[in-house]
Amino acid sequence: MNANKSNILSVATKMFWEKGYHNTSIEDIAKGSNNTKSNIFYYFKGKENLLQKTIYEQIRKFDTFSKEITLSSASLKERYDAYLDFNYNVLSDNEQGCFFGKLVMEINGLNLSSKKALKDFFDIWFHYFKSFFEQKLSQKEATEKANYVIIIIQGATTISIAQSDFSILKKEIEKLKKLL
Repeated sequence: MNANKSNILSVATKMFWEKGYHNTSIEDIAKGSNNTKSNIFYYFKGKENLLQKTIYEQIRKFDTFSKEITLSSASLKERYDAYLDFNYNVLSDNEQGCFFGKLVMEINGLNLSSKKALKDFFDIWFHYFKSFFEQKLSQKEATEKANYVIIIIQGATTISIAQSDFSILKKEIEKLKKLL
């Protein structure tokens, strides 16, 4: 990917995360990336196409880091704990919380491609958590535990943002470490 396109994606991701999809304009992204609107449209078909590309770029990064952790030679418990810590770090590094969770709140009115992109992220996230539990539990129990972990992380992230206190999320992550 060329540097200018990469810069546009980076700026768009930051703006979508901080301001939300509906509160971010192509003009904002153009200004933030030192580009013109026409240059953005050269690379992307429109704002929603840009959103889809940012989602898939974030999925790619998340998946890469997730694979590194889950495929390491550490014990199952060490990998699970490291994966929870990785999730905490991703969510707490930006006080806006979860990029994907925030976008889910805005998906009404977006086309099916954007909704599918968000679903793809949550499917991947679920898959990684389920893979830990499958090594010790039945398929049904692993599915339930993976869903539970994601629900707790998303809920704790929302409360942490509302109260400007990411120690809430940290405490829940520590409790989740005891599940495996």
